[in-house]
Amino acid sequence: MHLQERRDPLIYSSEFRAAVLSAFPGSERISRMLEENSFFLGQLFSEGDIPAIPPALIIALLESGQGDALLRVAKDAEQKKAAL
Repeated sequence: MHLQERRDPLIYSSEFRAAVLSAFPGSERISRMLEENSFFLGQLFSEGDIPAIPPALIIALLESGQGDALLRVAKDAEQKKAAL
């Protein structure tokens, strides 16, 4: 697979980068796309193609009886989706 080379000037502003990293702090995929100045990051946002809650997290929270935590995660995901 060919990785896209970093382009200067940056495609994404520093304000946009900070907002995205704040909204998706644990996403290696998003961080990598920002670092690579990937055109497809904007496309993911415009198409809403970012998974809101990973199935493994849902399973783990439900199996451990943390329904309240799952509700918070779901509400957070809904807010992020609405902000797109």
